[in-house]
Amino acid sequence: MSRLLLRLHRPLLAALLLTPALALGQAPGSPPPRADAPAPAELQPPPPASSEGGLELGAPAHKGFQLAVRLGGAFPAGTHSAPAFGPLSDSYGSQFTLNLDVGAKPSKYVFVGAFLGAGFGDLGPKFAECRSGVISCSAQTYRVGPEVLVSILPGSLIDPWIGAGVGFEYTARHESASGSSLSEATYGPEFAHLMLGADFRVNRYLGVGPFLDVSLAEYTTQTDSSPGELSVTNELPQKSVHAWAQLGARFVLFP
Repeated sequence: MSRLLLRLHRPLLAALLLTPALALGQAPGSPPPRADAPAPAELQPPPPASSEGGLELGAPAHKGFQLAVRLGGAFPAGTHSAPAFGPLSDSYGSQFTLNLDVGAKPSKYVFVGAFLGAGFGDLGPKFAECRSGVISCSAQTYRVGPEVLVSILPGSLIDPWIGAGVGFEYTARHESASGSSLSEATYGPEFAHLMLGADFRVNRYLGVGPFLDVSLAEYTTQTDSSPGELSVTNELPQKSVHAWAQLGARFVLFP
């Protein structure tokens, strides 16, 4: 009887000894796994997905050449210099603006370059004759100058930035009717050009985001011209600081 029980217990004991090894994926008789051994393939996490040209998490910020295009609207504020003394918004309406930021990033935090800007719109309510349909009127504003932009979180998916610059501002109005025309241009220094915004990195080559741009300038000189007559340039007798506030979208190459 005892021999029969011993024969029945031997297979059961062997099964109990083999169960832990099989649960750990070991072959019978193989040494136990080391603590620093890699996990089985089925337990390892899958490699991160990547797309051709897509933004990889933690991709480094760009250094070197950079180009940005800013599209938006500009709204006048402040006072126009004499002789057209009064609110600037009486002389000029809002404008559609196109700006270029061209330069380079010597480091991932700093952009150094120049801005070129143009704005196109209508004259303000002061020129009521422009709304009669008989006289055609338009206004243009041009800006140029150096600027510096600073990235706050370069290399991140969303990079807030601030910027500042100085420059030169030129604003002109044109009126034409029945084959005759009149042009008046006022221009002067731009004391401050303050900006802020954020770039959303679509991929390593392109970023897009909102921006706010406020420029403070002063018209110091005026030039009047008409066909068949000499242009007359005069220094404005009474000068006043005015502002243009721009709001729109920025598209940046190599963010």
